[in-house]
Amino acid sequence: MAFYSLSKKHYGGGSWAAGVASLESFHFPMSGSQMGSFNNVIFGCSIEGSNDFGFKGSEISGIFGLGKSQVSMATQFASLIQSRFSYCFIPFTDAMPSQLILRFGEDIPQPPRLQSTLILQDFLRRRSKYGQTAQGVY
Repeated sequence: MAFYSLSKKHYGGGSWAAGVASLESFHFPMSGSQMGSFNNVIFGCSIEGSNDFGFKGSEISGIFGLGKSQVSMATQFASLIQSRFSYCFIPFTDAMPSQLILRFGEDIPQPPRLQSTLILQDFLRRRSKYGQTAQGVY
C-alpha cells in the first residue's frame, strides 16, 4: 500500500459515499497455475453514505465501479478485460443474498445476435452513464 486517502464520492441521483481509499496490489489466478499481479490499484471501503439502496440496516461497504472514471475497476483493469464486462440483473425484490453473474473479457459468452450497451461519457459533468431501454420483462 502506498497511501491512504479519505474521500467522498457523489453519484447520480444525489447519493454519496465517504470512506477510505488506498493503492493496493491484487493477485488473481490466471490460466493454468499462473498468477497475475496488478499493482497500484485504487481500492477502498466506504464508512458512511446517504443511500442504503433499499436495504435498511444493510452493511453495504462500497460500490464496485464499472463506469468510465479513472478509479472504476473496469477502467483500472481495462487491458486485462479488453474493456468488456457483462452482468445479469436479478430481481430487486429477491431475498438477499442472491447470485449475480458478473463476467469480464474473454469469459463472456458470445451468443448469436449479441447486443451491447455503450457507456456514454458526459464531459461537462465529468460522469459516465450507461443504460438500456427495456423492451419487456420475461
